[in-house]
Amino acid sequence: MTCGGGVHLSTDGQIDPTGLTHALAAGAKSRGARFLVNTRVLGIGVHNNEIKEVVTDHGTIQTEIVVNAAGLWGNEIARMVGLTLPVIPMAHLYLVTKPVKNHPQDLNMPTMRDPDNLVYFRGTASGLIAGGYERHPKPWALNGIPQDWNFKLLEPDWDRFTPLMENAIKRVPALETVEIAQLLNGPEGFTPDSEYLLGPTTVRGFWVACAFCAHGIAGAGGIGKAMAEWIIEGYPEWDMWKLDVRRFGTQYGSQAYTLARTVETYSQYYDIHLPWKNGNPHAPFDCLQPTIVCRNLVQSSERKAAGNGPTGSPPMSVTRAQMTYPTSPVGHGRTGLPPLRRNTARPVKQRGFSTKPRLQSWRC
Repeated sequence: MTCGGGVHLSTDGQIDPTGLTHALAAGAKSRGARFLVNTRVLGIGVHNNEIKEVVTDHGTIQTEIVVNAAGLWGNEIARMVGLTLPVIPMAHLYLVTKPVKNHPQDLNMPTMRDPDNLVYFRGTASGLIAGGYERHPKPWALNGIPQDWNFKLLEPDWDRFTPLMENAIKRVPALETVEIAQLLNGPEGFTPDSEYLLGPTTVRGFWVACAFCAHGIAGAGGIGKAMAEWIIEGYPEWDMWKLDVRRFGTQYGSQAYTLARTVETYSQYYDIHLPWKNGNPHAPFDCLQPTIVCRNLVQSSERKAAGNGPTGSPPMSVTRAQMTYPTSPVGHGRTGLPPLRRNTARPVKQRGFSTKPRLQSWRC
């Protein structure tokens, strides 16, 4: 495929994840944080729907706040307090090459993404990394993550990676002759809309910051800031609804539905999500996302949040106080906002958008 051009994002960059992790840990320790490594969480104590303690194999920790930052283990931890999170571990593939001949040892090049070919590239200290998002992804550990799964990788899957490799060679021909050092196959927690799970839940004191869908490091600083403000001050500086764990409807309590949507969005990770393009109509449930209808606001709903449905955009003048939030398996709307009343008896029309009687709608 001929490349007609590209876009250079001058504000993008790269960072060593290992070095960043150690730097953040050192900064946290200098401010009084304590790290308990090689410690397994066995349970979380809840009394009167409030967090009381965390039970580990090294003892019990009394606490009123737990932040579930367990990544692909996010749902495993949530189950300890009786919640279900829409997290599906997906086996993600990428390869690392040996040094590229006739090129500097350090390939100082921008990260490249080729959405048409579903692949990405970036340089390493000695070679090139190439990966992508295949059309037929592979979920992993749907019956539970093995207890001994620590710092491990899955077996290389060349059959699944071959179509991506062929696409990668189209864009970077040197990959056809360069020596491959390793094909890595590692599980990563993904959600049905490929966005983070952040925020409070219906269990008081139990917060979520997990399932970062293979791009968590890009948002890590902002996530930390938002979560700290949310927990300490009661509200983050930015509107977080697109990432709020409560954005998902009750249908995501079904693993079958969550799996179908997550596989779909993973396979379309690099697609252009046109506003008139709906999702897979053959998902396990024939249901549509609730339509959010608020006073003086244009109706707006996103397929990424919960199935197919009309889309639109609220006016730029929307304030936090005007926004409403649907219920979900893990939350019941923002504190201080008017309650939602269910209305399915008649159509709702608002600012040029309408629903049909069979569609679920909400009025505030």
